[in-house]
Amino acid sequence: MIEKTERRLEILRKTAWWGTEMKISVIVPFYNMEAFAARAVSSLKNQDEPNVEFILVNDGSTDNTLSILQNLCAKDERFQILNIEENQGYGRAVNVGIQQSKGDFWGIFEPDDVLPPDFYSTLLKSANTFQQADVIRYNGIFCEEKGFSKRLYHWEEEFAGKVLDKYALKRFWHSHPSVFNGIYRKSFTLQKSVFFCETPGASFQDAMFMVSLFYANPSILIINEVKYRYTLHSGQSIAFANEKVDVVIQNWEKEKEWIGANAFKDFEFFLYKVFIQMESLLKKVSPENQKKLLKAFKTFTHGKVYLHNPIPTGKQKMKYALRVLRKEQV
Repeated sequence: MIEKTERRLEILRKTAWWGTEMKISVIVPFYNMEAFAARAVSSLKNQDEPNVEFILVNDGSTDNTLSILQNLCAKDERFQILNIEENQGYGRAVNVGIQQSKGDFWGIFEPDDVLPPDFYSTLLKSANTFQQADVIRYNGIFCEEKGFSKRLYHWEEEFAGKVLDKYALKRFWHSHPSVFNGIYRKSFTLQKSVFFCETPGASFQDAMFMVSLFYANPSILIINEVKYRYTLHSGQSIAFANEKVDVVIQNWEKEKEWIGANAFKDFEFFLYKVFIQMESLLKKVSPENQKKLLKAFKTFTHGKVYLHNPIPTGKQKMKYALRVLRKEQV
């Protein structure tokens, strides 16, 4: 009798109020990731949540990534492989995956990272419990580098376990985008036209995704656990910052166009995010590329200082204002 009752409770837990089981679609963009493909698929196969589909997007890989994925996933119905003949970039790969997804929520898994078996089941349990949440994220990530692990990007416990708006959870917008650390309601992102910039390569498209997400005004739930293991290695986009500058500026331009096309009048949050990304890149790129970034930033601000948005800290606002007013040669 007790077992039957527990089983009924489990069914109720996994069943949304309108009577159908909710589902998560996980988009996994691959580009020349043969070294990580087997570990990535193993991490996904070990997930204990049955209501999940895995959409593997091979973005024009020139190595053996596609054949490895086909062999590993051939007999598992949870996996769908989408093959893009020529490399289109991280943003395009993710957008294609979202378009093909059948889940109520979608998430991203990056194939050089690692997940515990209950990563998606814990997220889906929260989605069923907090039906008003548009975004559900874990409270930070584990960053793995050269055998060492540390916890990053976490918030005070008082912000966890409840649904908050974008202004109540200001620090959500300050830290690393870590878009892979949670799930997003598909109907919300489609209705609000939240998107990834479809620019070449893996060129920080996630940063501008967070801008469109902010303007969409989501309800956010933070789960006070840390599960995602993010791996730092020499092949990541940040290691090639000089090669990414032109595309980063394209991302800024596309995001500005999106804000205008969606009739938002307030560009302040966008300008702060551009500023923060630019400041980070200025430390990593050549003098020539520093000038490119500064020139683009000045073009967006028109030499004016905007300080009304409540998300940036006072220190960030001060740095932003000084950068706008500074007279660099660009």
